[in-house]
Amino acid sequence: MKRNLVNLYLAKEGEEGIRELSVSSVRIKLPWEQKKTKPPLTPSKRATLVLKFSEGRCFNCGKKFDYSNLDVHHIKERSKGGSNKLTNLTILCAGCHRALKMGYIDRDRLKPIKKPKIKRTPRKGKPKRTKTPLERLTKQLKRDFGL
Repeated sequence: MKRNLVNLYLAKEGEEGIRELSVSSVRIKLPWEQKKTKPPLTPSKRATLVLKFSEGRCFNCGKKFDYSNLDVHHIKERSKGGSNKLTNLTILCAGCHRALKMGYIDRDRLKPIKKPKIKRTPRKGKPKRTKTPLERLTKQLKRDFGL
């Protein structure tokens, strides 16, 4: 018998007392089976991201600030399944960070440090060959002058 299966006994009461008893099994996650989260961003990693990507500007308001007034912020919170990937991080000034925490700024409006890559499906058949400028010019001359 598996240890993480729990049986639930459900009873339906009627006018004469208990009429029906049903059993259902529910699997619960044990502490060692739960997902392990990655550690939070270290202060040195945060500082590196701000220096490398921000150019001294807040990603929300666009104003220029001293690097010490900018901080990295998660768009989707780590507690709700967000990651430390650059597509989930943004750089905010202290004022925008405070406004976000108070609910004045919508999380959906935040711009990530890097946009997520769009996976493109490969084309079927032969790849289309691009024409050189000379080929385009000769095609246009043939069309215009009937050459």
